[in-house]
Amino acid sequence: EQFPSGFPGSVPDMALPSTEGSESFISMERIRSPQPGRREMPPMMRLGSLPRIPSFTGNVSRRQQLRKNLQQDEEFERAANMVKLVTLEEYLKMGSNLTEVDLSEQFLSDDQMSDVASLVARNAALEVLNLSNNRFTDSEIGALSRALEEHQRIRVVNLDMNSLQDDGARKFSRCLRDSSSMKEIRLAYNSIGSAGIRSILEACRKNKSILELDLSYNLAGDDSALAVARLCDDGHSIRN
Repeated sequence: EQFPSGFPGSVPDMALPSTEGSESFISMERIRSPQPGRREMPPMMRLGSLPRIPSFTGNVSRRQQLRKNLQQDEEFERAANMVKLVTLEEYLKMGSNLTEVDLSEQFLSDDQMSDVASLVARNAALEVLNLSNNRFTDSEIGALSRALEEHQRIRVVNLDMNSLQDDGARKFSRCLRDSSSMKEIRLAYNSIGSAGIRSILEACRKNKSILELDLSYNLAGDDSALAVARLCDDGHSIRN
Protein backbone atom coordinates (compact mmCIF):
# COMPACT_ATOMS: atom_id res chain seq x y z
CA GLU A 1 0.00 0.00 0.00
CA GLN A 2 1.12 3.59 -0.58
CA PHE A 3 0.86 6.45 1.86
CA PRO A 4 -1.65 9.06 0.66
CA SER A 5 -0.22 12.13 -0.97
CA GLY A 6 0.15 15.07 1.37
CA PHE A 7 0.00 12.95 4.47
CA PRO A 8 2.47 14.29 7.08
CA GLY A 9 5.62 12.30 6.88
CA SER A 10 4.42 10.39 3.83
CA VAL A 11 6.91 8.70 1.61
CA PRO A 12 5.93 8.87 -2.06
CA ASP A 13 6.17 5.74 -4.11
CA MET A 14 7.12 3.64 -1.11
CA ALA A 15 5.58 0.18 -1.33
CA LEU A 16 5.34 -1.83 1.86
CA PRO A 17 6.10 -5.52 1.76
CA SER A 18 3.06 -7.76 1.51
CA THR A 19 2.23 -9.85 4.53
CA GLU A 20 -0.55 -11.83 2.89
CA GLY A 21 -0.36 -15.52 3.66
CA SER A 22 2.41 -15.05 6.21
CA GLU A 23 2.04 -15.10 9.96
CA SER A 24 5.68 -14.25 10.66
CA PHE A 25 7.10 -10.77 11.19
CA ILE A 26 9.07 -9.19 8.34
CA SER A 27 12.12 -7.09 9.14
CA MET A 28 12.71 -3.87 7.23
CA GLU A 29 16.29 -2.66 7.32
CA ARG A 30 15.96 0.30 5.00
CA ILE A 31 13.33 2.84 4.16
CA ARG A 32 13.66 5.15 1.20
CA SER A 33 14.79 8.63 2.25
CA PRO A 34 12.07 11.26 2.00
CA GLN A 35 12.25 14.09 -0.51
CA PRO A 36 14.03 17.28 0.54
CA GLY A 37 11.85 19.51 2.65
CA ARG A 38 9.72 16.64 3.92
CA ARG A 39 9.73 15.48 7.48
CA GLU A 40 11.44 12.16 7.88
CA MET A 41 9.34 9.26 9.05
CA PRO A 42 10.45 7.37 12.14
CA PRO A 43 12.18 4.17 11.13
CA MET A 44 10.12 1.06 10.96
CA MET A 45 12.10 -1.79 12.31
CA ARG A 46 9.50 -4.57 12.15
CA LEU A 47 6.27 -4.95 10.27
CA GLY A 48 3.98 -7.73 11.35
CA SER A 49 0.75 -9.28 10.29
CA LEU A 50 -1.50 -8.35 13.21
CA PRO A 51 -4.67 -10.26 14.03
CA ARG A 52 -7.81 -8.68 12.67
CA ILE A 53 -10.21 -7.36 15.28
CA PRO A 54 -13.81 -7.94 14.19
CA SER A 55 -15.93 -4.87 13.84
CA PHE A 56 -19.24 -4.83 15.65
CA THR A 57 -20.48 -1.69 13.98
CA GLY A 58 -22.81 -3.61 11.71
CA ASN A 59 -23.93 -5.95 14.46
CA VAL A 60 -25.34 -3.39 16.88
CA SER A 61 -28.94 -4.14 15.97
CA ARG A 62 -28.24 -7.88 16.18
CA ARG A 63 -26.74 -7.53 19.65
CA GLN A 64 -29.67 -5.42 20.77
CA GLN A 65 -32.09 -8.09 19.52
CA LEU A 66 -30.17 -10.84 21.32
CA ARG A 67 -30.21 -8.81 24.53
CA LYS A 68 -33.95 -8.23 24.12
CA ASN A 69 -34.56 -11.96 23.56
CA LEU A 70 -32.53 -12.79 26.66
CA GLN A 71 -34.58 -10.38 28.74
CA GLN A 72 -37.81 -11.89 27.41
CA ASP A 73 -36.58 -15.41 28.23
CA GLU A 74 -35.73 -14.35 31.77
CA GLU A 75 -39.13 -12.71 32.23
CA PHE A 76 -40.86 -15.83 30.89
CA GLU A 77 -38.87 -18.06 33.26
CA ARG A 78 -39.76 -15.87 36.23
CA ALA A 79 -43.45 -15.96 35.24
CA ALA A 80 -43.34 -19.75 34.76
CA ASN A 81 -41.83 -20.23 38.20
CA MET A 82 -44.73 -18.29 39.71
CA VAL A 83 -47.29 -20.67 38.18
CA LYS A 84 -48.27 -23.45 40.55
CA LEU A 85 -49.78 -26.55 39.02
CA VAL A 86 -53.01 -27.64 40.64
CA THR A 87 -52.85 -31.36 41.30
CA LEU A 88 -55.63 -33.86 40.83
CA GLU A 89 -55.94 -34.27 44.61
CA GLU A 90 -56.41 -30.51 44.99
CA TYR A 91 -59.04 -30.40 42.24
CA LEU A 92 -60.94 -33.21 43.95
CA LYS A 93 -61.10 -31.12 47.14
CA MET A 94 -62.61 -28.14 45.34
CA GLY A 95 -66.30 -27.50 44.85
CA SER A 96 -68.47 -28.61 41.98
CA ASN A 97 -68.58 -25.34 40.06
CA LEU A 98 -65.34 -25.61 38.09
CA THR A 99 -65.45 -24.38 34.49
CA GLU A 100 -61.88 -25.35 33.58
CA VAL A 101 -59.61 -28.16 34.74
CA ASP A 102 -55.95 -28.18 33.71
CA LEU A 103 -54.17 -31.42 34.58
CA SER A 104 -51.54 -31.21 31.86
CA GLU A 105 -47.93 -32.34 32.39
CA GLN A 106 -48.62 -34.15 35.65
CA PHE A 107 -47.66 -37.67 34.50
CA LEU A 108 -51.06 -39.03 35.42
CA SER A 109 -51.56 -42.70 34.62
CA ASP A 110 -54.52 -45.04 34.14
CA ASP A 111 -54.77 -45.54 37.91
CA GLN A 112 -56.01 -41.95 38.25
CA MET A 113 -58.46 -42.01 35.35
CA SER A 114 -61.40 -42.99 37.56
CA ASP A 115 -60.75 -39.89 39.70
CA VAL A 116 -60.58 -37.73 36.57
CA ALA A 117 -63.88 -39.16 35.34
CA SER A 118 -65.44 -38.50 38.74
CA LEU A 119 -64.16 -34.92 38.65
CA VAL A 120 -65.75 -34.40 35.24
CA ALA A 121 -69.06 -35.94 36.26
CA ARG A 122 -69.57 -33.84 39.38
CA ASN A 123 -68.70 -30.51 37.72
CA ALA A 124 -71.69 -29.87 35.53
CA ALA A 125 -70.41 -26.41 34.53
CA LEU A 126 -67.08 -27.75 33.23
CA GLU A 127 -66.22 -26.46 29.75
CA VAL A 128 -62.49 -27.05 29.27
CA LEU A 129 -60.62 -30.24 30.19
CA ASN A 130 -56.86 -30.36 29.56
CA LEU A 131 -55.25 -33.78 30.05
CA SER A 132 -52.31 -33.31 27.69
CA ASN A 133 -48.84 -34.70 28.29
CA ASN A 134 -49.79 -37.48 30.68
CA ARG A 135 -49.56 -41.29 30.54
CA PHE A 136 -53.10 -42.33 29.73
CA THR A 137 -53.47 -45.46 27.60
CA ASP A 138 -56.37 -47.38 26.07
CA SER A 139 -57.21 -49.38 29.19
CA GLU A 140 -59.11 -46.75 31.20
CA ILE A 141 -60.05 -44.14 28.59
CA GLY A 142 -63.55 -45.64 28.48
CA ALA A 143 -64.32 -44.25 31.96
CA LEU A 144 -63.54 -40.73 30.75
CA SER A 145 -65.58 -41.27 27.59
CA ARG A 146 -68.63 -42.29 29.61
CA ALA A 147 -68.35 -39.22 31.84
CA LEU A 148 -68.02 -36.93 28.83
CA GLU A 149 -70.89 -38.63 27.03
CA GLU A 150 -73.28 -37.57 29.78
CA HIS A 151 -71.85 -34.07 30.14
CA GLN A 152 -73.88 -31.19 28.74
CA ARG A 153 -71.47 -28.24 28.70
CA ILE A 154 -67.98 -29.54 27.89
CA ARG A 155 -66.55 -27.67 24.90
CA VAL A 156 -62.82 -28.50 24.73
CA VAL A 157 -61.08 -31.81 25.46
CA ASN A 158 -57.30 -31.96 25.10
CA LEU A 159 -55.65 -35.40 25.11
CA ASP A 160 -52.48 -34.44 23.23
CA MET A 161 -49.25 -36.29 24.03
CA ASN A 162 -50.60 -39.38 25.75
CA SER A 163 -50.32 -43.06 24.73
CA LEU A 164 -53.67 -43.69 23.08
CA GLN A 165 -53.87 -46.24 20.28
CA ASP A 166 -56.66 -47.53 18.03
CA ASP A 167 -58.71 -49.15 20.80
CA GLY A 168 -58.50 -46.04 22.95
CA ALA A 169 -59.58 -43.86 20.03
CA ARG A 170 -62.55 -46.18 19.41
CA LYS A 171 -63.62 -45.96 23.06
CA PHE A 172 -63.21 -42.19 23.13
CA SER A 173 -65.19 -41.74 19.90
CA ARG A 174 -68.37 -42.84 21.70
CA CYS A 175 -68.57 -39.55 23.59
CA LEU A 176 -68.25 -37.59 20.34
CA ARG A 177 -71.26 -39.00 18.54
CA ASP A 178 -74.12 -37.41 20.43
CA SER A 179 -72.50 -34.51 22.29
CA SER A 180 -74.05 -31.19 21.36
CA SER A 181 -71.56 -29.07 23.30
CA MET A 182 -68.13 -30.28 22.12
CA LYS A 183 -66.37 -27.83 19.80
CA GLU A 184 -62.68 -28.72 19.93
CA ILE A 185 -61.01 -32.14 20.25
CA ARG A 186 -57.23 -32.52 20.44
CA LEU A 187 -55.63 -35.96 20.03
CA ALA A 188 -52.23 -35.05 18.56
CA TYR A 189 -48.99 -36.83 19.42
CA ASN A 190 -50.52 -40.17 20.34
CA SER A 191 -50.13 -43.56 18.63
CA ILE A 192 -53.47 -43.77 16.88
CA GLY A 193 -53.47 -45.71 13.61
CA SER A 194 -55.80 -45.68 10.64
CA ALA A 195 -58.51 -47.74 12.37
CA GLY A 196 -58.65 -45.37 15.32
CA ILE A 197 -58.71 -42.34 13.04
CA ARG A 198 -61.68 -43.80 11.14
CA SER A 199 -63.58 -44.25 14.43
CA ILE A 200 -63.02 -40.61 15.35
CA LEU A 201 -64.01 -39.38 11.89
CA GLU A 202 -67.17 -41.49 11.82
CA ALA A 203 -68.21 -40.00 15.15
CA CYS A 204 -67.49 -36.50 13.87
CA ARG A 205 -69.53 -37.19 10.75
CA LYS A 206 -72.58 -37.73 12.96
CA ASN A 207 -71.81 -34.74 15.20
CA LYS A 208 -72.03 -31.40 13.41
CA SER A 209 -71.15 -29.36 16.49
CA ILE A 210 -67.40 -30.17 16.42
CA LEU A 211 -65.47 -27.33 14.80
CA GLU A 212 -61.82 -28.21 15.43
CA LEU A 213 -60.16 -31.61 15.39
CA ASP A 214 -56.41 -32.17 15.78
CA LEU A 215 -55.14 -35.64 14.86
CA SER A 216 -51.64 -34.62 13.82
CA TYR A 217 -48.53 -36.67 14.62
CA ASN A 218 -50.24 -40.03 14.95
CA LEU A 219 -49.69 -43.24 12.97
CA ALA A 220 -52.33 -42.75 10.32
CA GLY A 221 -51.63 -43.28 6.63
CA ASP A 222 -52.80 -41.72 3.39
CA ASP A 223 -56.20 -43.39 3.66
CA SER A 224 -56.89 -41.40 6.83
CA ALA A 225 -55.92 -38.16 5.10
CA LEU A 226 -58.39 -38.98 2.32
CA ALA A 227 -61.08 -39.70 4.92
CA VAL A 228 -60.51 -36.27 6.47
CA ALA A 229 -60.74 -34.68 3.03
CA ARG A 230 -64.02 -36.49 2.32
CA LEU A 231 -65.40 -35.33 5.66
CA CYS A 232 -64.66 -31.72 4.75
CA ASP A 233 -66.06 -32.17 1.23
CA ASP A 234 -69.32 -33.44 2.71
CA GLY A 235 -69.92 -29.99 4.11
CA HIS A 236 -69.02 -30.78 7.70
CA SER A 237 -68.61 -27.79 10.00
CA ILE A 238 -65.01 -28.72 10.96
CA ARG A 239 -62.78 -25.82 9.92
CA ASN A 240 -59.42 -27.08 11.22
